[in-house]
Amino acid sequence: MIGTTLPHLAGQSTIGSLFRDRARLHPDRPAVEAASRTLTYGALNDRVNRAVEVLRGFGVARGDRIAILSENRAEYLELELACAKLGAILACQNWRLAPPELRHCVGLVSPRLVVVSERQADLLARAGGGAIPTLGLGPDLEARRGRAAAAEPEIAAEPEDGLLILYTSGTTGLPKGAVISHRAEIARYLVYYADLGVRPGDTSLAWPPFFHMAGTEPALAALVVGGKVIVVDGFRPDEIAVHVGHERLWHLVL
Repeated sequence: MIGTTLPHLAGQSTIGSLFRDRARLHPDRPAVEAASRTLTYGALNDRVNRAVEVLRGFGVARGDRIAILSENRAEYLELELACAKLGAILACQNWRLAPPELRHCVGLVSPRLVVVSERQADLLARAGGGAIPTLGLGPDLEARRGRAAAAEPEIAAEPEDGLLILYTSGTTGLPKGAVISHRAEIARYLVYYADLGVRPGDTSLAWPPFFHMAGTEPALAALVVGGKVIVVDGFRPDEIAVHVGHERLWHLVL
């Protein structure tokens, strides 16, 4: 029975289910540190579940795309994990793009919702969001989350569903969206664990932008194995050096 059941269950794993199970195993373990605030796995999972309800309130369902335009912050990871449970796909927008390029990238994915930070709101306005509903990071999201239920949702995503859309550089034209599935990300994480020695309790220092694979992928990999993510708002050498001196880092992009 075990020989036939466990491989089947492993084959059905998604990023949402792996994070949910990690939160159940280690609810009091530090998960995300950002702006001098630390969230445990239990607290992070609670915020993720409430974010799922917020997204559902906008009509977001499995297979829908959500565009996000934001600097690195804890809410970015929370929305990635909420999408992972909901089966939606987070399209990570590059805030370094010119408005016409950003308009192309947002339109490319036909999002049901655009999530934007206060810092990037002017760029989004200049790009022209049209009639797409917008959710602001910060007070807007927190007010909606405060009214949402924290019950654990049923995982709607399937392993072959898209998890993220990241964009090519566009060196031969406009950027192109690359859809990355749950199964593809899990396979890449296994390489991290085998080749880089990632273990529970290790720390991932997330200073590269989350719209780039170098920022998002190591952070999510840490959260499904029980590590900690320290979110840094860009390349801040003094802040990074402090963390390098105090944390157990398995991997550092420089």
